[in-house]
Amino acid sequence: MSVYHCPLCPLIFQYRTEVECHLREEHRSRADEAADLRVELAAATRALDWDRLSQLRSSKASPSVTLLLGTTPAATMTVLDTARLRQLAERAHRRLSTEPHVEAAITVLEDRLAKAVSAAESQPTDRGVAVLVNKDDLAIVQLPFAPRDRHVVDRGFATRDLDYALRHHPRCRVLVLGRHPRVLEGCAGQLSEPTLMNPRSARSLHPSGGTAHPSPDSLLRGRIDASGALPLVIVGDHRDLDRFRRRSPHANEVIAEIRRPRYHRANISDLVAEALDRTRQEQQSRSVAELLHADMQSQIAWGIHAAWTAVNDHTADRLWVEHDYAIPGHTTVGVCGIDTTNDPTEPGAIDDLVDALITKATQSGIETRFLNRYTLKQPEPIAVRIPAPPRTQFQKAEAQSLAIAS
Repeated sequence: MSVYHCPLCPLIFQYRTEVECHLREEHRSRADEAADLRVELAAATRALDWDRLSQLRSSKASPSVTLLLGTTPAATMTVLDTARLRQLAERAHRRLSTEPHVEAAITVLEDRLAKAVSAAESQPTDRGVAVLVNKDDLAIVQLPFAPRDRHVVDRGFATRDLDYALRHHPRCRVLVLGRHPRVLEGCAGQLSEPTLMNPRSARSLHPSGGTAHPSPDSLLRGRIDASGALPLVIVGDHRDLDRFRRRSPHANEVIAEIRRPRYHRANISDLVAEALDRTRQEQQSRSVAELLHADMQSQIAWGIHAAWTAVNDHTADRLWVEHDYAIPGHTTVGVCGIDTTNDPTEPGAIDDLVDALITKATQSGIETRFLNRYTLKQPEPIAVRIPAPPRTQFQKAEAQSLAIAS
């Protein structure tokens, strides 16, 4: 029987195809690896969405590096922001050198991190940037807010700020009503008119038989067919807004409306940013009110230990946390499941237990509500709701009897 030896290692194979596959997968040339990395870097900057976030959350190659930095909006990263990003990367590099992993794997990760940082420096910047790198995944995400500057070296990526960006600064669709309706898309402050439109959906015929400007509903159908549904903001005078609310099948998609006089020349991007900011403030107020009401009903458990236990036991149905609250620690096999620490560089420590808890809650179907800094007057500004179990018929009858007796 013929055998085939790998020319680069001691392994022996029965078939030629096996050794060829082994050479492609295990002994790739530096040129091949560099070409693959270039393709990966080109794809790393694609727009963040929920599918992309889910992929990054499920990427558990250890160690994983996350760099988070507040930036100045610019066509390319400013000199100061570049220096700060490189400083964060150097801190992560020093952390990697202490990780208990194979030296060759660390070298590959450091090379990937250096190239990702270099790519981020050449990209346009918003108010923040996240660079996420491990041996399997790589992402460069522009953030519409300034995150807390930090570097994280952990068993998975730190994705809380990405979640916050999608929840509080979502990509939206803006319908400008009036004689010539039009559609804009993007994040608040960075809206543009999309070029891709479904012609069949957008076509509208004038009653006399001629071609007219597309109706608002046909414009929306065209965009939904082309790129899916998005939160909707409508802009127009009171008559156009009232007509849309009464007649459009898309009225229930509206998250904000901007009432402005006809021919008003204010910048639409600025108006949308202000409207969405008001919507976020209203959502924040509702979240706080809901938390306080549940607390009055004795359904709230405060602190990272109680929250971790409730999420682990699947007894919680909602998690509240101040956006910037973070604490390092270890997972344990004890009753609580975690021990906190003051030093995230301790061997085996998780940089941010709160980030890990948010991921765990999301995967268990528990909704997370992010609150602004200093909203909760608690030493540990994190809480879960543990609803009371439904009462049996016997318990209900007993409660009624006690009420009548009293």
